[in-house]
Amino acid sequence: MVGFRKIAEAKALFVARGDDSGTSKAEMRLWKEAGIDPKTRGGSWYRDSGSGMGPTLNNAAEMDGYTLSDRGTWLSFKNKQNLTIVVEGDRRLFNQYGAMLVNPAKHPHVKQDLGRKFIDWLTSARG
Repeated sequence: MVGFRKIAEAKALFVARGDDSGTSKAEMRLWKEAGIDPKTRGGSWYRDSGSGMGPTLNNAAEMDGYTLSDRGTWLSFKNKQNLTIVVEGDRRLFNQYGAMLVNPAKHPHVKQDLGRKFIDWLTSARG
């Protein structure tokens, strides 16, 4: 990914989640596609926050750096300061989620009615 290569070449600050989440794994995949291993490249430009998306965005805002964020957290994030979206719409950034209702025959304590309501909401126009 060209953007990641430019960040590494400029040694521009990048704040990573570093928490083995889906977003963290997607970020590492994008670095690999760019032909870069930021953890072995050296320097202080790449920082692992080891935390969730909200704190990572806060760190990036405070340090005026880059990060990779999911859309939902970005939309609800209030402390944007100078952060702006630099890249969006690239198919490699698509992160699909799924929802499955737990089988009440296998897990009798599951709240099937609430699970069904949630899935119905997710798949509705409003959701």
